[in-house]
Amino acid sequence: MVFAKRVQAAQKPIPSCKPSFLILLIIPCVLTIASCGGSPAADTAARVTAGAVTATGNPLVAQYTVSTSAAASVVVEFGPDMSYGFITSPQATSSNGGAATILVAGMKQNTLYHMRAVATLADGSQTFDADHTFQTGTIPPQRIPAMKVTTSSASQPAAGVELMCLTQGSANQLLALATDPAGNVVWYYDYDSSLGIPQPIKLLPNGHMLLILYGEGSPGGTVQEIDLAGNVISQFDYKSLSQKLANAGYSLQVFSIDHDFVRLSNADNRQRHAGFSQICLAILDKQPLQETQSLISIPITVLSGFGMPLTTWT
Repeated sequence: MVFAKRVQAAQKPIPSCKPSFLILLIIPCVLTIASCGGSPAADTAARVTAGAVTATGNPLVAQYTVSTSAAASVVVEFGPDMSYGFITSPQATSSNGGAATILVAGMKQNTLYHMRAVATLADGSQTFDADHTFQTGTIPPQRIPAMKVTTSSASQPAAGVELMCLTQGSANQLLALATDPAGNVVWYYDYDSSLGIPQPIKLLPNGHMLLILYGEGSPGGTVQEIDLAGNVISQFDYKSLSQKLANAGYSLQVFSIDHDFVRLSNADNRQRHAGFSQICLAILDKQPLQETQSLISIPITVLSGFGMPLTTWT
């Protein structure tokens, strides 16, 4: 969006005189209008089409779709008013421009938010979409865990969110969620509770979440990559991992996938379509330990973004 300022020439009184001739002097001039980003618009053909904001399956997450006519990096500014204050991670369009779809998360329930897309072009100039609004939905009160935030008088809470993975609470309580520093829920994942509890859940560089779901004491364990709306991008479970290990020549029968994983970054280009390139996780290949038993070794497996075993050690 380009804002222009109207310019009006100052008028001076004309002295009283009786000219014999009237001479009209016309001086051409060039007016350059800069975009809101402060840089001259180098490519006037590079534009942002009117975006659209729609609801998702998560009442706290909006889907913002906008198109550009040239390659750009697109973010969405959002907040309770038109000063915005929050910004999403960037998403790149194709080399010729095109649509960018961004999930906007981090909003409180029952609140009206303003948002607009900002496209940064290759030369650093920016173009802006118009302002849009989005009304977040409601979380049933019984699903919100009881939380209390206490801040000492001499300290100030850090900016950002608290990403939580909780153990079983009351029936149907949210267990994978994020809150702002004041304790307001600003995101959650409503997963299939029959898969267990999140242990843990972590943010990926592409804005997706990676988590393990497992219920204690029985065979199980599912690894999921999800987007912010809760859509499953990819997943595998303990059964499929056992089969893939056997196919790769490992004599491990997976009892469970649980407790933690570490994302690795040393992957080739074939694996980068996923939010994680490689992960290192612990698997249990025996029945769960009793408290009176001695500690045993646990196999550690490195998997590609496709869920294929790359190596394992104990």
